Order: sequence, then structure tokens, then C-alpha cells
Amino acid sequence: MFLREINGDIFILGTNNYGLSLAKWLIERNYIFRGFINDYVDDIEFKGYKIYKSTENFSNSHIINCIIEGRIIDAEQNINSLKPKSHNHYFDFQKKFPDQLLDIDYLENEHLLQSKDIDEIKNVLYDNRSKEEFISVLSFRKKRDINYLSGFKFRINEQYFEDFITFDSYPVFIDGGGYDGATSLRFAELYPQYRRIYYFEPSDVWFKNSKENLSKLKNIEFFNCGLWNKDSQLKFNNTLGSASKLDNEGNTFIAVTSIDRVIKEKVDYIKLDVEGAEYNTILGARKTIKKYKPKLAICVYHNSLDFIRIPRILLSFNPDYKIYFRHYTQGLFESIMYFV
Repeated sequence: MFLREINGDIFILGTNNYGLSLAKWLIERNYIFRGFINDYVDDIEFKGYKIYKSTENFSNSHIINCIIEGRIIDAEQNINSLKPKSHNHYFDFQKKFPDQLLDIDYLENEHLLQSKDIDEIKNVLYDNRSKEEFISVLSFRKKRDINYLSGFKFRINEQYFEDFITFDSYPVFIDGGGYDGATSLRFAELYPQYRRIYYFEPSDVWFKNSKENLSKLKNIEFFNCGLWNKDSQLKFNNTLGSASKLDNEGNTFIAVTSIDRVIKEKVDYIKLDVEGAEYNTILGARKTIKKYKPKLAICVYHNSLDFIRIPRILLSFNPDYKIYFRHYTQGLFESIMYFV
């Protein structure tokens, strides 16, 4: 039991809500929690707890890695360089005490992933790299063992435009979940003769910012709304930055629409990063996908079921799709399926 290793001074790497949740849990149980480690901020405290730099001596300490999202393995290597007496990860605690610690984002429904379903999807993936990355990511999600992430690098800037994504002249692009406009800018850079970009972003703040970022692009249609399977008004949490999403407990309402209703021409490429609304957005693009068979880049990491149900439904629309899988971080974020 990993708890037996923990004694003496405890430090947490990661000034985030997960670290804060664990700090409170440790203190309530009379562990000696000293503070957080963070070399990248000038602050001396985080939520009332002291921040230490890695120049301190941690040789007689226990360090807990609370990096969850992007660079878990890099953080592990940083901890090893500090040579603590022992260390482990937030996942160890959260797996053992799920009702006592903060839930981890984007692990919804991982308990519903069945081995037969995982094998089914692995077997339809097009290349060996896809199969290997798919199994590593899903093994990590199910077992909460970060060793499954050891082969990944943080390469988020490479997503959406892999070498198997190519187009002829004058492609039409749908940027679903545009956020800051970076993907549309990259598309325009790679395909300057594109015919049109359809840009969807529901957050008022990010819609305004991205419209300014994209102001020099030609032939772009902006939609300040979300994507879904029909026209509606849905509750939305706009307090989460790039992770703002549809939420029954949200603080506002947004308009949503469907691709089939809005798009009336041939589409060549659809990218969807719509914070858990991907499956319903695909349902609302059924006619477009069946008719034009566009290439697709779909984020599947927001809901564990999407690793299974999204390839199933898209193959039902177009059995000829070749499916690739790529993972772009050392954490839970940025698992993308491509349909080519």
C-alpha cells in the first residue's frame, strides 16, 4: 500500500485544484504537508500554502505529482531529479479514495469501457502506431497507471495536420470549437487556395478574440454558436477558458446548431473539439458526412465512451474510412481520431 511510504515532510508538484484537494485531504489526516513546488511562478503562496523552488533539498521528503493534463511524464522526470525519499501520483490517491478527492476531468464513463469493445476498435485502426497509442491511452485511463504514458511526448502543436491529412485544390474546412482561431490559421497557411472556412465558437469572449485573430483571412464565415444535433438553446459553463462546455449546471445559455442545417456545399475537412459534444455534433452532420465523405479529426478524450461509439457511428456512415489515432500530450488531453 503506497500510503506506508509516506512519512515526514510532504510536498506537491502542481499548483492546481487537484493539488489543492489533496493538500486539504493530507492535512485533515495529520500528514505533514509543507507546500507546493513550482519553479514557473513568482508567487510565494498558493491558496495560503507556501511555494518552494526545486533548488530546495527534498532528499528526506515525499513528493506527490499532481500534474494531470499535459506533461505528466516530464513532471515525473523532474521529481526524480530532485531525489526525494519517495514519491507517487495523484491518481494513486484518487483511485483509492474517489469519494474523498476531486474528480479528474475527462475520465467520465471510463468504467464502462469493455475489453471486447476496445479490441474491436483497435482492430479497425489503420496503422500499428494507431493501435499502440490507442491501447496505451485506454490502459492508462482504465488503470490510472501513468507508466502507460511513458512513450508520449507533448506535441500539441502538431495535431490536426498529420501527413495522412492532405487535400486537393480549394478545400472547404469546418472548424468546430475554434477557441482562439489557431487551427483555422494553420489550415489557411497550409492550403492558401482554400475555398471556404466555416468557423464555430460559442464563447462570446473567444469568438470576439478569434474573429480579430482571423480578420485577415478571406472566405471565412463566423458562427457565434455551438455545434449539436439540432437547433436549440442549451446551458453552458463559460468559466473554464478553452474547456468551457455544455453543462446542465452552466451559468449561461448558448445557441447551438447542426452542420447539416448550416452547410450547403461540399465539405473536405471537419475538425471537432467541442468539449464533449462531439458525438451529438456527428449525429447532426449525418447527411453531410454520408454525402461528401469529408476527412475528419475528432477529439475523443472528453468522454471515455467516445473512443468506442464515435468510430462505430462514423463507420456506419462511411465503411470505407481509414481510421488513425494519435495522442498529443502526456496526460488525459488531446486524443484525436482521424477518418480519412
